[in-house]
Amino acid sequence: MTVQTDVDDPVKSFPKVFTGLGCLEKPYHIKIYSSVNPVINPPRKIPAALREKLKGTLKEMEDKEVIRKVDEPTDWVNSLVVVEKPKTGKLRICLDPRNLNKAIKEKHFALPTIEDITTRLTGAKYLSKLDCNNGYWQLRMDKESQLLTTFNSPFGRYCFLRMPFGIRSAQEVFQKRVSQLFENLKGVETDIDDILVWGTTRQEHNDRLRSVLNRCQEVGLTLNAEKCKFRVKEVTYIGHTLSADGVRPDQEKIRAIKEMPAPTDKKGVQRLLGTINYLAKFVPNMSAVTEPIRKLLKEEHEFIWTHEQQQAFEKLKDIITKNPVLSFYDVSKPVTVSCDASQCGLGAMLIQDNKPVAYASRSLTDAESRYANIERELLGVLFGLERFNDYTYGKHINVESDHKPLEMIVRKSLGCAPPRLQRMLLRLQKYDFSLKYIPGKDLVVPDMLSRAPIKINTNNEVENDIECFVNMVIRNTSMSDRNLEQITEETSKDDTLQTLTRLIIDCWPDEKNEVPKEVLEYWNFRDELSNVNGIILKGEKIIIPTSMRKNMLNKLHEGHFGIEKTRKLARDSIFWPGINAQITDFISKCSVCLESRRSNTKEPMAESETQNYRG
Repeated sequence: MTVQTDVDDPVKSFPKVFTGLGCLEKPYHIKIYSSVNPVINPPRKIPAALREKLKGTLKEMEDKEVIRKVDEPTDWVNSLVVVEKPKTGKLRICLDPRNLNKAIKEKHFALPTIEDITTRLTGAKYLSKLDCNNGYWQLRMDKESQLLTTFNSPFGRYCFLRMPFGIRSAQEVFQKRVSQLFENLKGVETDIDDILVWGTTRQEHNDRLRSVLNRCQEVGLTLNAEKCKFRVKEVTYIGHTLSADGVRPDQEKIRAIKEMPAPTDKKGVQRLLGTINYLAKFVPNMSAVTEPIRKLLKEEHEFIWTHEQQQAFEKLKDIITKNPVLSFYDVSKPVTVSCDASQCGLGAMLIQDNKPVAYASRSLTDAESRYANIERELLGVLFGLERFNDYTYGKHINVESDHKPLEMIVRKSLGCAPPRLQRMLLRLQKYDFSLKYIPGKDLVVPDMLSRAPIKINTNNEVENDIECFVNMVIRNTSMSDRNLEQITEETSKDDTLQTLTRLIIDCWPDEKNEVPKEVLEYWNFRDELSNVNGIILKGEKIIIPTSMRKNMLNKLHEGHFGIEKTRKLARDSIFWPGINAQITDFISKCSVCLESRRSNTKEPMAESETQNYRG
């Protein structure tokens, strides 16, 4: 029975793991650029009141083999930074490595995000959080690297034997080492010097915790018992509170926001928005609430904190006290992405079991705001699937949209779609999804997100990709630049096409009987229409303004081809309602073609004498 209960008191069962400063195998080697000149910094003045305490701290670190005295000459000498901890009065000894960091070659290793971790916490009910005792100091360095960390003190020069805080890539180096130590253990997550152990049952949790503590003992990693939490139902990790219910904001951060005074200048607004930014994924209408405050950052706005801003500030504080919770992502459960687009932004929500897993929104660029309504709606779908790629790639996804024409466009061949939609549909090919129409009244959250999007700086990768494709399609129509300019100009003068443009960009009515009569003939293929730089397209074909259609028929029939061949020429690049009938009528009245047909008509062949000879 002891085997099953030896983690009921982990500190007692694994005394070595909770004693002293550990030391991991394989020393760390700092690689530096030879092109950077070494720097020797003069000693910094230490307040007289701290000198004796500093002397004692250095001695303590020397006894723990964290530092050693340096007598030999060194190329680098760093400054010493002494910080007195307010609660304990103890000193924290750090380097000022600004000069040294310029010479250190950066190591690259991805640090985990809370989103990465929560995707793996499905069903977690029991949690333990383990704290590495002075984590970085458990990673020793080779002699060459040690001398790089030499620092001045009133009591002589010292260098670090273990990896000090503050040097470039220290986080990445330690994260990589700890990740490798526990990578083959289930139910274990690592964030630099914090280790999270979880289980769906008490027994599973205990088995996993035992495996972690055994591994710590094997490799020489020690933990700080005072900072560890064992078998709890709730724990704070990477700035978030984790529990069986899911993930919610850290209470300390919420308290800090609640106690924040109202900003007194634009910098204060920036600090406030920066502080609450991490709550955006928990509160779907965060952007809407903060809009009166955010507009104070615009250059044309003078900073004046009015009742409108104060009201928004108080509402914000009220919202965050309601403890919004996001469910953990469960890889075994179906996933729904609910999407919407407005004329100012895109919104999306990831859902499992009718519970939110994540929210996302962004504003539209100037170019995107001029897209056809159906293009914005499909852009919203693309945004949702790509934004939640970690959850949506590699499994079937149910996509919800309140734009019914999308159901048809995703089933049509690419050639029928406008070029922007074609490019979006191509980007969507990597996802396995089915799209379902949901009435707007049932799509409240994504709609709200899209109408109050978060303003973010993007590299416009999607927009650039789409516009490049659109320009390629236009160039492939075999129209000269001069013809395209004329089409653009005549389209702007064509009342019918201007009405059509308005419907394309804003939105078509839900019912056919509500469509203006002059554009009723476009209703059946409305989802194939788009406007690109003033030119209206049906799929990849340019819609020719009324004033140019007669001239276009003349050009199509310059070679005096037959009806079918002329129709094929038109089919490749241009369109207008009734074009096939007009081509037939035009050719049937062509005087050249009529004369040619008459001259080529053959007389009936006379019966030959041979045929009548019967012998």
